[in-house]
Amino acid sequence: MRKATEKCDKRVRSLLEVVYDFGDAEIDALLLLCGAGEARVGEISKLAGKDRSTVQRLLTRLTKAGLVQREARCCTGPKKGRYFAYSLVPPSELRSRMRARTREWYLDRMAAIEGFRWPQPDHARDNEGRRRATGGEAAEE
Repeated sequence: MRKATEKCDKRVRSLLEVVYDFGDAEIDALLLLCGAGEARVGEISKLAGKDRSTVQRLLTRLTKAGLVQREARCCTGPKKGRYFAYSLVPPSELRSRMRARTREWYLDRMAAIEGFRWPQPDHARDNEGRRRATGGEAAEE
């Protein structure tokens, strides 16, 4: 699975790690889908060398993030029923969603910075309280 990861631009990997909070497993699954075009859970599981349930969790996370789409398909031939095929969302939509998510992440971090206040040590708070009580300078200790 490392070969798929090696082809990923380091900036894209960093974006996925920081903005989406993805680890290597999610990024690798995303890259495998990128190379495969469309795949079932079992196919990705074999390519990734991971358990089906693990791959299912990864794909669910990627789908919830809006980067992967899941489509129900009907089995043809002797086997009846349906299965799900996973693929990346179309490139223009993928870029748009990544831009929007990056913008949300950025605004959230900027709000955190603006709201940040350094905690004051206990003695600084005590002096501040004395200043207010006496209307002037805090007494030297």
